[in-house]
Amino acid sequence: DADEGESEDGFDSSSDESDDEDDDEMELQAELARIKEEREIAQAKKLQEDEELEQRASRESAMKGNPLAHIEENSSKIKRRWNDDVVFRNQARDEPE
Repeated sequence: DADEGESEDGFDSSSDESDDEDDDEMELQAELARIKEEREIAQAKKLQEDEELEQRASRESAMKGNPLAHIEENSSKIKRRWNDDVVFRNQARDEPE
């Protein structure tokens, strides 16, 4: 007759169960570590994306707030020289030297 703690092949069944539990626990710990790492990576990526969006939004608001930065490509206005609106323009042309 075999002892209560031993299985048919002569090994202690309680140590087999304990080894299985240890293996399961190690697998769970490894999976938990992997999940934590994935969450940290996802959180870091989200923070970086949020930061990029915030920078882009601040850049766009700065560009919209500056009227000199607006460049209109399809402007119907003719570009004028700096002296086009001067009152006495071309007065010296007609005078003899």
